[in-house]
Amino acid sequence: MPQDKSEDQESNVQWFNMVDEEPLDDEIDIEHYNFGMPEVSFEDSLAAIQGDALAPLDVLGFNQISRKNIHALRSVWTTLPEQHRVTLSDLVLMVARENPYTDFGRFFQVLLEDGNDAVRLNAAAGAGLSEDTALIAPLIELAEHDANQDLREAAILALAPQVVALDMGMVGDARDRQRLSKLKGWALDTSWTSALRAAALEAHSYDEMDEDTGDIIRDFIAGDDDVLQLGAMRAMVQYGAGQFTRFLEKELLSNDVDRREAAAQAMGMSGDEAVLPMLTMAAREDTESVVREAAYTSLGNIASKQSLQALIQLRQYASDDDLEVIDSAIQYAQDFQNLEQMAEFEMLEFESDDDYDDEE
Repeated sequence: MPQDKSEDQESNVQWFNMVDEEPLDDEIDIEHYNFGMPEVSFEDSLAAIQGDALAPLDVLGFNQISRKNIHALRSVWTTLPEQHRVTLSDLVLMVARENPYTDFGRFFQVLLEDGNDAVRLNAAAGAGLSEDTALIAPLIELAEHDANQDLREAAILALAPQVVALDMGMVGDARDRQRLSKLKGWALDTSWTSALRAAALEAHSYDEMDEDTGDIIRDFIAGDDDVLQLGAMRAMVQYGAGQFTRFLEKELLSNDVDRREAAAQAMGMSGDEAVLPMLTMAAREDTESVVREAAYTSLGNIASKQSLQALIQLRQYASDDDLEVIDSAIQYAQDFQNLEQMAEFEMLEFESDDDYDDEE
């Protein structure tokens, strides 16, 4: 028997108050914290990949390897059978994705030289998890010259963390800065395929200081190239989508699931509460889980009282498969609102102190 409205509201409030996480211990040294991972040396991992039995944690010795280790790895890697190299690249990529506090960048740097396309694709994906600037030159080389178009696209997208580092002033080498500046040129180069131009714009959009990005996005969505429009929507996630609300609302009704997902993701960065009804509708009614999940996450990113209330209501009728994403979105919105309240309180205290000083 369904609850009446007042009971529903009471249960929502009770649940709403239960989702606070325990605060992170300020004494934890995140940079050197173990996170329960075993200690595995580079030498142990190098021996393990040459053996017959290999467990995922055996490759942890390839985390943050030195330049000297690179030469040792390269000399062993080239002796391994091709299928074994493919399997190993799959395994290390999985471990890298599941352990965000690791950096296998230099391991994947070696794999970018491999002659097998599948290995290089895994290496490009793995390189995209690292900010090691040693990866810039080989990724640029692949993006410009590799015969495999999928690999060229993957190499371009893998440059996004490097663009973030560039935007934060953390790329010191002038040659690396010059290399990364090519991304905008690739996005504008009509001799390149649409997929490569779209990927270049998406990676370049992480440079928040470049005012030309908005113009490129407008050019892409003004045309009739579906691939360029999709790339533009993905770039909006970094650039901001407030100027493109009407376009995104139209795309949220597209028959193409990738376009609906990209539109929902971009809407979360629009800062425009006018998108809430459309996002809520997509979260409630879209038949594709990736679109619903993107809509839930975007509602959380907007982090207003209205978007938070929409998420709480959506939670009542969501499937079990969607609950984890909804709960994460609600937690994010709550945390954001708490931070805003703290900032407002501190500002009021600061202004009160100023008033008191003036009186004195």
